[in-house]
Amino acid sequence: MIDATQLLLGLVIITLTVMLAVIGFQVASILRVFRSTIEKMNKVLDDTGTVSESISKPLSLISSFLQKKINF
Repeated sequence: MIDATQLLLGLVIITLTVMLAVIGFQVASILRVFRSTIEKMNKVLDDTGTVSESISKPLSLISSFLQKKINF
């Protein structure tokens, strides 16, 4: 025979288990979205590095060319 205390304790345990499972799924979903955001940010930073390198090389060549012209 089940007492009221045992019934209440069983309901509390079941409720907490369900809530923790839902919270676990939500955390996994948030981490998945966070990972995709980090990957996108990494791509943007890589593209920014490529653009800055492609701009800095011609500018350094122009600068060295102008310095040589001024010195002669």
